[in-house]
This record gives sequence, C-alpha cells and structure tokens, in this order.
Amino acid sequence: MSSDTSDTPAVMYAASPGAAALLPLVFGLIVVGVLIAGFVFGRRILAREPRRPLPEEQPKRPPDRPTREDSEPPEER
Repeated sequence: MSSDTSDTPAVMYAASPGAAALLPLVFGLIVVGVLIAGFVFGRRILAREPRRPLPEEQPKRPPDRPTREDSEPPEER
C-alpha cells in the first residue's frame, strides 16, 4: 500500500490557486444575493400593509381627560 497522498481531491484542490480564489468570490455573491432577496421580500411585505395615518388622522384625546392616569400610593396605617 502506498502512502502517496498527492492524488487526493483535497490536495489537488489546495494546490490550485484559481479554485481557492473563486471560493470566497462565490460565497460573497451568494451572501449578497440573499441580502438583496431579503430586501426585496421586505419591501413587498411593506407594500401590502395599509399606509400609516397622517398626523391629522391620529386619534385625539378628549379635552376633559388627563394626559396620563395618576395613581396615589396606598395610605399606611
């Protein structure tokens, strides 16, 4: 049995500088493609939602009500 490992696919891949340079490029293109697809998908979701109300369409507080509810602490006996 020979211990020569120079013909294994891993050694042949590691020895080829062109393939090693293409791997990060391909991986980067995949990441960019996923990011662009996520952006397009998010825009489609936002386009389906109803628009936000304008400031004059916001609900108004009744004039005789306080802005917030004040609660007094319980009295100690």
